[in-house]
Amino acid sequence: MPPIILIDPCLDPRWDAFVERHPYGWVSHLSGWKRALEAAFPHMRGHYLALVDDFGEIQAGLPLFEVRSPITGNRLVSIPFATLCDPLVQTKSQWDALLDRAIGLAKGTKASRMEIRAHRNAGSLDNCNLTSHRRFKNHYLLINKPPKELFKSFHASAVRYMIKKASKLSCQVKEAETEVEVRSFYRLYTITRKRLGLPPQPLRFFLFLWRELGPEKIRFLLAHVDGRWVGAVMLLVFKARVSWEAVGLLNEARSSGIGNLLLWEAIKKAHLEGRKIFDFGRTRVDNQGLMAFKSRWGTQVMDLPQFYWWNGRRPKKDLSLAPSMDHLRALCSRLPEPLFSALGALCYKHMG
Repeated sequence: MPPIILIDPCLDPRWDAFVERHPYGWVSHLSGWKRALEAAFPHMRGHYLALVDDFGEIQAGLPLFEVRSPITGNRLVSIPFATLCDPLVQTKSQWDALLDRAIGLAKGTKASRMEIRAHRNAGSLDNCNLTSHRRFKNHYLLINKPPKELFKSFHASAVRYMIKKASKLSCQVKEAETEVEVRSFYRLYTITRKRLGLPPQPLRFFLFLWRELGPEKIRFLLAHVDGRWVGAVMLLVFKARVSWEAVGLLNEARSSGIGNLLLWEAIKKAHLEGRKIFDFGRTRVDNQGLMAFKSRWGTQVMDLPQFYWWNGRRPKKDLSLAPSMDHLRALCSRLPEPLFSALGALCYKHMG
């Protein structure tokens, strides 16, 4: 088996070139994602394992991030805040070699556990003595048909009617071109997160992603009605895929179908650019409302499994913030906006 080395993708151009050509390569594998994570979250540090051949070409790879927290525990994660993510391997022997090295890294960094997220390459991780959980689903839409045909496949009242309703407004949809407009997205995003009772990711993470990966890969669509921004979505764009990652809507925009219109505009643009798949991101299986919303777009569904290796005995208690979510939602809904944003920054110091 060829050697496995640790490389710094921010200094070694071989890594991004490898991600570009690998069939499972995605935005979150790129060096810009590493720079954004480490700049926004000081409790994270990336380690990139690369299997290289005799000519120095990368054949397989696995990014792993140390995520250190006194509350949720120290662990390795591949890859933090990536809704769609895969180990970049194509054979079982490549995966076995990388996993063995990854376990050594976990032990060396004194991580209590290691989490590997999978998407299209989940089959490579099965039957390798890792604990698996299937808490999330991915809805995706094949966009290889003309937009008129795609539109007919959407649910008549829940999707098509709402798009038509929003289209009757004096609504302008545009892509963010400046950081001021990214901040406008963030204001809408925090309003939506507060309504849902969920702490917002810090503004700095979105800004660092924008700076490091650029508008060609991090896309914000904003809806403008009557002189103000009323809705926005964040998209990741790479190779043949576009993925919807975050949304922000004023209450009146929700009822007038602005969110549906923004997604439809994003789908049409992706089709025009020659993309093949429009992803609707990641959804918890117990979030039946969001699962139903995404299914009404004529989507297909697949598992997004997470695989775990434990350094010693697996603890009985849940080390994530999930057991506290009911209390957290209640707190989020009552906090004024400045404290709400501060709470998000505090929570994300322990997440990943």
